[in-house]
Amino acid sequence: VEPFIEKMDELDRTLKTLDWGNAIVDESDLTSISEKLKTISEIIVNELDSDKNEALANIDPLREAMSEEKFAALQAKIEESYSTQKQTVLDGESRINEILKKASEEARALTDEEAAEIDRIQLQMKETGIRYLSESETESNAILKQLKDNASQLTAEQASDVIKNALSAKDETIKAAEEQYKGILLEAQR
Repeated sequence: VEPFIEKMDELDRTLKTLDWGNAIVDESDLTSISEKLKTISEIIVNELDSDKNEALANIDPLREAMSEEKFAALQAKIEESYSTQKQTVLDGESRINEILKKASEEARALTDEEAAEIDRIQLQMKETGIRYLSESETESNAILKQLKDNASQLTAEQASDVIKNALSAKDETIKAAEEQYKGILLEAQR
């Protein structure tokens, strides 16, 4: 579960930097976030497939105790449940990519509504991943509670990182402008 949470946190930091920094979404942002999303979605989908196969294997002993029709209905219900979860994850990945692509094409930052939608999808993906990657319901509930308790601390740390990055970018821009100015002055004096 830990590597998954780390990947989600990395994605979250990247998206928060875009959102809080009011940064214009460019092609490199789009590529970076798409790759991170794809990795996260693959982790969840692979685990869903594994859990589905395990669930189907676990009901196999019931084959003899149930009518063929009821057993087939039970199998279909399990298949449908996992299929719905997988589709939700894939739709979320697709929607985030769609939002970012639109912002990139329009050379603009994310709107508040877009950022809120991305946050909602991300939270849903994180909860699904934790629920299915955990060994038990107790473990997943404990992890989700711990993440909820740590959310405000993480948000403050992320905001601090965004501010540091913005200040660093500002300083670099000022330095480059000063160097350009000095170069122009030297040329003018010649």
